[in-house]
Amino acid sequence: MKRTLRFFVAAIAAMGFAFAGCEGPAGPEGKPGEPGSALPEVEIDLSLDESELTMRHGDRLPLTATVYPGHALIQTVRWELYDSASSEIISIRRTGANSGSSALSGWSVDVVGLSGGEARIRVLALGGDGETHSSIVTVTVTSIVNDISALRDENPADGTARIIETVVDNDRIRPQLLCFGGRAVTITLRGAPGDVLQLHSPGAMFTVASGVTLVLDGIAMRGIDGNPDNALVVVEDGGKLEMLAGSSISGNVNLSTGNAITGGGVRVNIGGEFVMRGGEIFDNEAWTGGGVHNWGTFTMYGGTIRNNTASWGGGVRNLMEDTVFNMIGGYIRDNFATDRGGGVDFAAGTFNMSGGTISGNSSVTTLAFAGGGGVYVLSGTFNMDGGYITGNSAHQGGGVRIQGGRFNMGGGEISGNTAYTSGGGVRNLGIFHMDGGMISGNYAYFGDTTYFAQRGGGVHNTGTFEMHRGTISGNAAAWDGGGVANYTGGVFRLRGGTISGNRADDAGGGVFNIGTGNFTMHGGAISANTATRGGGVENHTGGTFIIGDGVIHGMGEGSLANTGLPGAALFITDALAIYGELNENGTLVTPPGSIFPFMFTNDTIRVEDGRWL
Repeated sequence: MKRTLRFFVAAIAAMGFAFAGCEGPAGPEGKPGEPGSALPEVEIDLSLDESELTMRHGDRLPLTATVYPGHALIQTVRWELYDSASSEIISIRRTGANSGSSALSGWSVDVVGLSGGEARIRVLALGGDGETHSSIVTVTVTSIVNDISALRDENPADGTARIIETVVDNDRIRPQLLCFGGRAVTITLRGAPGDVLQLHSPGAMFTVASGVTLVLDGIAMRGIDGNPDNALVVVEDGGKLEMLAGSSISGNVNLSTGNAITGGGVRVNIGGEFVMRGGEIFDNEAWTGGGVHNWGTFTMYGGTIRNNTASWGGGVRNLMEDTVFNMIGGYIRDNFATDRGGGVDFAAGTFNMSGGTISGNSSVTTLAFAGGGGVYVLSGTFNMDGGYITGNSAHQGGGVRIQGGRFNMGGGEISGNTAYTSGGGVRNLGIFHMDGGMISGNYAYFGDTTYFAQRGGGVHNTGTFEMHRGTISGNAAAWDGGGVANYTGGVFRLRGGTISGNRADDAGGGVFNIGTGNFTMHGGAISANTATRGGGVENHTGGTFIIGDGVIHGMGEGSLANTGLPGAALFITDALAIYGELNENGTLVTPPGSIFPFMFTNDTIRVEDGRWL
């Protein structure tokens, strides 16, 4: 029902409100702003099409104000909404008129920037008498803050589920703690396309405490640029965050440089859980974990984590021994790290990847211990059974860098990545166990001779790499080791699978082994690789190459032939190359095998149970 509030307000000369660019029409005597004689009090009608003066935070209220100034002309009517507690003006609408009476109808003010409580709507009229006349109405504003407070006041029982239909466009709230004394309470926040829930002041927009599950269903949440010590959403021990399609977490910049209080979009603390089924986490920034910083359990079924920035872990950072990150689907793409782990920085715990895509991420540092455009593994275990790590870039380890952890690859693809120096697909200093999958189409190449050490298009290994099955194929290096570069201290055991179709612009199209590198071949095949010399394998100064089983294809093998002369199959430069029966650990069975009697061979090498065929 329509309610009309009528106010008779005396002229107030000293209110001090200025209307920029407007001096007002001429008064009765022809001078701007000069009052006429004996003007009556100004009468203002403020009409509302609601029975109660209650507004939902983010709503727009239809109002009509009619100003009766007698014979004076009305120049401007200004609507203001302001916070009763702080007197902060939240929004302003202004309308001009030049008639004896002004009827102003329609949408007046947007209720934004206030978490809930009492506000005031003020109507200001600048009359032809040069005075400002006003009318003020108190309005109760409700928001999701009120809904949460009401739920807390209800003292909900275990298992309570509450759906909160969230606000319309541009709602702003202050930080909220979701805590119900450890009770199992599920709160679902729903929004509509285009609606935004904006953080009003520094802090976590939502801190999800023990027993609480917060479900984001089609709601867009935006942080602030300069939010010290806070991710936009923090999940505490025993709490759970679930993110569904249509939701987003964006625009939060965490200024902290401390591990315990980092994370740009989401921080999952020890014992907390985050399940991402859809939506997006984007344009956030933190010292570590630009998109997500995980100390608990993070399971990603879908959605996208993109365009986030950090020193470590532009998209995601995983930290602590008991931390688990399960990537089953979705995308981690186009994130950026100034130091390591453009897509994911895996510092400890377990990372299980069975699906999804990590792509287009980058790490720009030239520091020797950093890199990992797609994934950086500092410690812990990375299990990859599916999915794609593709199109990432770094100076070392364009796709993946394993610094001190273990990588078990049973499936999936590491493809199309670029390293500016070494390890286009993989830079391994830890333990890499390959039992399937593909490392393909990667590059160690920059196009700038400044970066001369462009080696290991597929893999650059100075750790331990065991290959049982799978393929290393179609990779390229601007210098050596198109497929594999096994350098000082590296142990590479080829037990099965194929190293094929790789290219080195200098030496070792398939494999380049140097220094104290030890390459043992227990099986598998090295074929169709290309280099200037050592098309299949170059065993360079100081390296040890031992073959007990397997085949290195040479000339005359058609599409399987390795090419590059001299040494289409194998080239040896001041290094030790032996064939003979091998123990499981790669050592020779007594009596020792035979030293290769030549510096290079262009013909196919076949060895079975240590015997030259």
